[in-house]
Amino acid sequence: MKSKYQSKVGYGARESLSVIPGITLVFLSIVLFLSAFFVVYFLRNPQQLPFSWDVFALISSINVVLIALPMLYGLWQWLGKKVWIIAVMALYAMTIETFAILTGFPYSNFEYGELIGGKIGVVPWTVGFSWVPILLFAWLLVRNYRNIWTRIGLGALLMTLFDIVLDPGATALGFWIWEINEGFYNVPWVNFLGWIVSSIIGLVIWETLLRDIKGTVPSKDAQRWMFISGFVSLIFWIGVNGWIGYWIPAIIGIIYAGYSLVRVWPRTR
Repeated sequence: MKSKYQSKVGYGARESLSVIPGITLVFLSIVLFLSAFFVVYFLRNPQQLPFSWDVFALISSINVVLIALPMLYGLWQWLGKKVWIIAVMALYAMTIETFAILTGFPYSNFEYGELIGGKIGVVPWTVGFSWVPILLFAWLLVRNYRNIWTRIGLGALLMTLFDIVLDPGATALGFWIWEINEGFYNVPWVNFLGWIVSSIIGLVIWETLLRDIKGTVPSKDAQRWMFISGFVSLIFWIGVNGWIGYWIPAIIGIIYAGYSLVRVWPRTR
């Protein structure tokens, strides 16, 4: 039988570990918000970039993967060996993006720029790493709804809201290039309708895969790690829009970030 002292030590260790996700969230949010300034600055002043644009693209790709690591760790805590489910979701993201570029559906005609990094075919290999955190970020906000179609519908709207923050900044940076530059900060309005469509499909796939997993409620720590990747990515794009001067998407992002933090962080269970 454990002594009271051992129990207290064990509890104290668990309490110490439980603050790590919070520290990680704050640290990454600050770093990514500030890094957004430098990304905008060097793209506006390319002659001052201290290295080649190929190196810039490589750093961009590495950052996408690093941002996704907290999510992957949380999923590993939750799903264990079934973490392969994320590979399925990443493959879906790559597939829908490839289809969109080749056909123009559902987002309108566009192509990825060279600054976003290496590609598999016509799509950057990092797409899965950047899209899945957006899906899980929305899913964590709606997962407590009992009705699956409520989760899918609201989740798709929240994913689209994330894109309303992401797309103006990414377009301004030249990460992707639209055939027609009109709409919401040069992003075609039909793109957001396309996000609703692709998000619904993605969430249907996600919910279907979860049916095969017993006890689909992730632990408190797992949820927080999963939440971090989407949150800090949102903070980065808030920073990009803010430094550019795109105040509407920046304000939308701030409201969304604040709401998500209040709803998910203290209520994870």
